[in-house]
Amino acid sequence: MNGNRLTAVIGLLVAATSLASMANSAAAKDAKVPSWKDEHAHGFVGCLAQEVASPHYFDLKDAKSDEGADVGTLRLTGHFLGIDDPNDSLNKRVHVTGVYLGPERDNPSGSTILLTDDARVEEGQCP
Repeated sequence: MNGNRLTAVIGLLVAATSLASMANSAAAKDAKVPSWKDEHAHGFVGCLAQEVASPHYFDLKDAKSDEGADVGTLRLTGHFLGIDDPNDSLNKRVHVTGVYLGPERDNPSGSTILLTDDARVEEGQCP
């Protein structure tokens, strides 16, 4: 293959790759996947509760993402950096930062978030 043909083929491959990349990006945006499901840390706020069944996980009830999306109940795993004693924060509005991991098989009523950065009590009471 001479140099001109090679350059033309490479140019076509670059153009095709670029078009495919743009098509994939558009398809991903059309899928309407919430930004808080992107496997990065995001903020969530809700009412802190503790599960009755052992091992007594803490949950964030009626949770909303920082973007305002209703998330439901989040089972909290990890550390409560920023809250000394989570028991003192029960039934209070709490903001956590963490990674949303999705539904759990053993927790059909909720999902999981892994705390990565912080947790703090906010103004206001829970119903």
